[in-house]
Amino acid sequence: MGPLTKWLGGAALAGIAALALGHWWQLRREDENGRATALKGCVDQLGDEARCRSFVEERATDCGVIARHPSGPRGRTLVFVQNDFTECVVVGPKEILQRRADAAARAARGDHTDPP
Repeated sequence: MGPLTKWLGGAALAGIAALALGHWWQLRREDENGRATALKGCVDQLGDEARCRSFVEERATDCGVIARHPSGPRGRTLVFVQNDFTECVVVGPKEILQRRADAAARAARGDHTDPP
């Protein structure tokens, strides 16, 4: 292997590492901002900051996954949706997943009305 090949391989590896680090940093920023906004939204709805802080800590990981939706061509990009994250923190991830399952079942039956 010549020096140019080694240099190009190293540059490619550094580029891939930079892309991965940038993606990781973006996810971290979204999570931090999402947690702060969800805490405020939770306190606005429930009025108990201590309870909301515990909800954010307990539920942030699961809600972070639930609040990311496929977007873009072929759905390969995940977009963070703050309102979904806040709702998930307030009511809990199990409730959100149950609501989605219920909505999917209604849609499969051809029922497009909102639940009671």
